Amino acid sequence: MNQPLNPTNETHSADTDRRPVVSTGVVAGADAVPRYQHDRSVVDDPDEIAAPDDWSPVRPPLPRPGIAVTIRRIVLLLLITTAATAAIVSYQVGHSRSLSPVDELTYVDYLAKVDTGHFVISRGEQLGPYASNAIACRGILPSVAPRPTVCDSHSGYLYPARNTADIDPPTYYVLTDVGARALIAVGVTRDLVDAGRLVGIFWGGAALAAVFWLCLLLGASRTSGALVCAAALTTTGFWKSWTHVTPHASDVLIGALVSVAVLLWVRREAPGWLLLLVGAAPVMFKASDVTVIAAVIVFLLALALWPGFGTAAGQRRLRSRRELLLGTAMIVAGLAAATLLWLLVRGHYSLSAVNDFPQFNANRFQLKWLLDSLGTFAQSFQSLSTTGLAPIFVIWMFGSVVHQLSDRSDSLEVRSLSFAALTVAIFGAWLYVVSNYVLLHQRVVIPARYGATLMPVLLALTARNIRGRVAQLAALVYVVLMMISAFHPLCPPPAPRSS
Repeated sequence: MNQPLNPTNETHSADTDRRPVVSTGVVAGADAVPRYQHDRSVVDDPDEIAAPDDWSPVRPPLPRPGIAVTIRRIVLLLLITTAATAAIVSYQVGHSRSLSPVDELTYVDYLAKVDTGHFVISRGEQLGPYASNAIACRGILPSVAPRPTVCDSHSGYLYPARNTADIDPPTYYVLTDVGARALIAVGVTRDLVDAGRLVGIFWGGAALAAVFWLCLLLGASRTSGALVCAAALTTTGFWKSWTHVTPHASDVLIGALVSVAVLLWVRREAPGWLLLLVGAAPVMFKASDVTVIAAVIVFLLALALWPGFGTAAGQRRLRSRRELLLGTAMIVAGLAAATLLWLLVRGHYSLSAVNDFPQFNANRFQLKWLLDSLGTFAQSFQSLSTTGLAPIFVIWMFGSVVHQLSDRSDSLEVRSLSFAALTVAIFGAWLYVVSNYVLLHQRVVIPARYGATLMPVLLALTARNIRGRVAQLAALVYVVLMMISAFHPLCPPPAPRSS
């Protein structure tokens, strides 16, 4: 006859079964201890108690899908997000012939020169014939009207201006030119500008897929992830970056992929060398993309130094404090190496040492600059929208971040990420203010769009907080109204701003 497992011969009802109780939600508290097999109160044999490093996560790991299944899911996700982006981008490209006042002329010049094998724009380089013809044919409304008599006249007309995009590495332009040439080859269009703009469909589709991935990694539902992706797609600044030739088209994609890569590494699901790429990739697209680097560095440091790190039960199996600090150093090393490499290349091709923006020169640093730029990136989402609806989502977004930062039932990972997002949203612009003065002795007003790479993290944290049918319905109503405004603006757009 089998002996009972209870050595003390205590009687147990079904409610006090000795089986470990595994939570299906978040941890009950930051320092709470779930009822696992390592808990002596629920284990019959003390020898079965696991060491703290072997504690299981709150939820048992699900079986990983095969490679074929994973590839099918990725392809399906990309098809859905790309199709959704195509609906807006193709419509806007067809209804917007003039060049954008936010530096599209110089970006078109860069793209046209890359298309002919000229991969690095030299400092002081003049605009080429293709860009000059583009401004004559298209204009830059409302500041520069088209010139039909010059357009396509093949008169050798050169627009009297320099290309000020020499600070940008050619990465975006090379990738966009490959896509543009493919669209031209299959007969979608014969115009390089329109082809380059239509490549934004793929930049946007990949960006939304990456944001959706980030939402799932942080524990949001598929419905909530889809809703915040739709909110991003229908936000004016985002789809405008995907409907014009601009390296800002990569902002959301870079921000999402960097965040995903760091999260996977923290969870021991990605190799350490990936952090070098994380540090290097943003600066190889656009200097302003380093905002997300500031966010992930603050995240890693906050997680490593958070009180109770390494002792709270029920957390994921994360990297150790030492590994987190070393990972931070690797990201900084990747960023420094990529920046130095590009500066050396740029310096080699420089044609002139003339300062293109003398109006920004400053003799001394002023504390007022920091005060004026406080909270700049907290306005990124609102500044990227031209409707009066954006403040509603901004309040929801930062309310979600603050809630998850203060909620002790959330994991240290989520609370650290919330702290990083909030910190960079408030103080992130200081990075640019200080670096501009130290390196260039200039005072430049930092535009809120430089915080665009931070948006994927804010969107994913918001998705975690869209719980229940009422919240999802409210988000859906917001998305529908924003979608309507994408085709029929609910209010007039603001006056164009210089870059």
